[in-house]
Amino acid sequence: DSMPVRNRGNPLYHAEYNVTHFFMKATESHVRHNFSRGFPCPGQIYNHIPGDEWLGRKDMNLARLRQYHDRFQALRVVDEERTHEEIDDEQLCFRVDSFMPVSYRLHDRTECLAFFEQLAPLVLMMQRRALNSTTIPGEPLVQFDRSQYVYAERRKVLYIVKVGHLSHNAKGIQLITVRGALNLWHEFGGGRECGLQQADPFIVQQYIDDPVLLDGHKIDLRMYLVIASTKPMLAFYYPGFVRRAMQPYDSTTRDKKSHITNTQLAKDDKRFMTNETARSMQMATLDALQEQLLAEGYTSDPSYVHKELVPQIKRYMIHLVNAVDAEGDLYRREGLYSVYGLDFMLDSSLHLWFIEANRSPSYQ
Repeated sequence: DSMPVRNRGNPLYHAEYNVTHFFMKATESHVRHNFSRGFPCPGQIYNHIPGDEWLGRKDMNLARLRQYHDRFQALRVVDEERTHEEIDDEQLCFRVDSFMPVSYRLHDRTECLAFFEQLAPLVLMMQRRALNSTTIPGEPLVQFDRSQYVYAERRKVLYIVKVGHLSHNAKGIQLITVRGALNLWHEFGGGRECGLQQADPFIVQQYIDDPVLLDGHKIDLRMYLVIASTKPMLAFYYPGFVRRAMQPYDSTTRDKKSHITNTQLAKDDKRFMTNETARSMQMATLDALQEQLLAEGYTSDPSYVHKELVPQIKRYMIHLVNAVDAEGDLYRREGLYSVYGLDFMLDSSLHLWFIEANRSPSYQ
């Protein structure tokens, strides 16, 4: 980073003409500083891509994935004369709700209403139980999944709430149980306040309560997407590592160290920095993951990770890049590149879930 620390907040800072490589931690230095209208100039390279907030911001990325989903669903509307075999498989290969956990942006009226419509049966059930009655005067009968009784009894985590942007290292994350869901219901008037109040860009995401557990701990996968060029568009997969939660998994606890695998939570624990055993417990290679999946009985395929999981991660990365590139979000200019930390999860059936993309990830 060639920019003096004292100038990083000065919007009038000008880089010297002979600077060839701009490498900066801040993802939007091109917005904060007046480099030049033609930045980067020929012979200069810059490690961030203008417009990539549509990839790295949780709320904006969800919007693009929904648009991408709609494009694929439109392709499913075909003439009656065409048979299923005549439809290109690529036309059927993306559904946002199987790509990432069901998610809602509470600042978007349509998605906010959809969330509270989905939540209504559970709230009605809890109201009825509180009144010890089978009906509530003036309330319509609503069908609900009996599995929600289990959630209510065991006080499991139902949702995870994330700040849409400007939140890192597991900050701003809330684990929502039945009590938290009822609080949201009252805060938004059961949906009546959707679109009326200035809600921060919060995302409510359905919690995956059946994750792969290794030695009783929840895990996720931190993989790296490298966009080496936007003109032409060149994107590469780079293998990352497996992260394991510091505490054993318990679906009824609100202790983040049982649910969140972010390495910052481990770094905040002094043991992580002083005890090499703790470090090795929280981070592992893909080869180690393969061995543990075999040992835990999740798969009997000794090549599952490299023959099935990694190719699937690559396909997910292609979808992510296509979702933002199709809308022309990424600035097309020579000399731009960026690295993203992509987080994935596996559930107990080994279904892969995309969780989020992170700009300017830590490499430590």
